[in-house]
This record gives sequence, structure tokens and C-alpha cells, in this order.
Amino acid sequence: MPKAIFRDKFSGQAYIVDGDTIRVRGAAIRLHGLDAPEIGQRAQRMDGKWYDQGEFVKRELMHFIGGRPVRVEVISRDKYRRTVGIVTCDGKDINSWLVENGYAISAYGDKYQRAERRARRARIGIWGDKVSFHPGEWRKKSTNARIL
Repeated sequence: MPKAIFRDKFSGQAYIVDGDTIRVRGAAIRLHGLDAPEIGQRAQRMDGKWYDQGEFVKRELMHFIGGRPVRVEVISRDKYRRTVGIVTCDGKDINSWLVENGYAISAYGDKYQRAERRARRARIGIWGDKVSFHPGEWRKKSTNARIL
């Protein structure tokens, strides 16, 4: 987990890069405490159809934020020098929302583990797929990823 370097807050329009990264006021923001499927990461629905899970999560995040401004609470910087933060929109923790709805897994700490357990039990989002891959494993070896 990245070392905390400072706490700062700022607001602005969000541009969704993918399921766990946004841009606000020109800064890349990595959403704290979660890992989302990558763009191009394939999964199989229960009906047998394959789809791009990362694109699906990105679209869901775009719909949820809907062009409204977001507020970023900076936690740290990661090894890629991105700002790591907790993002809220209309007072709702976006990081938590992603995990609660099964669009991301809890990662890099235990902040969202309870939300992930509830999503898994309810088999919603990525937890409802027939075949799904852990995002970190997918990045390491996209053809031989660990199934969730």
C-alpha cells in the first residue's frame, strides 16, 4: 500500500478512465482501496456470452457519476505517481459504491472487505458471472488469469 504523504481535498468534473481511475482537473486519480477489471478483460455471463468486463464497469461508473462534479480526498500517491484518493459524488463514496455493487474488489487494505462479501453473497456485478478473473492476475497474465 502506498505511504500516506498528505491529505488534501479538491473538487471538479470527473473524466472516467476506467473502473478504478478517473481524471479530475487534469490529475489522474486512482480510487483508493479497490481494484476493478481492466479494459479488455473478458468475462462470461451466466447465459454463456462473453463480454468486456472492464468496459462494462467503466460505463456503469460513467452512468453513476452522470457528469456531476466529484470531490477527491487525497490519501497518497502510488508508484506511478497517481493521486490515490476517496472520491465522492453528491456525498456518496464512489469507491464503496463500486465494491458494493460488485464492480470492483476490495484491495490494498480492508476498508471495503465487508462490502465485497455482501456483493459476493448476492452474486451481483462481477460476482454474478459464470467465468470471471481477478483483475491483478489478469494484468499479470491475461490469458491464464486466476478465476474469482
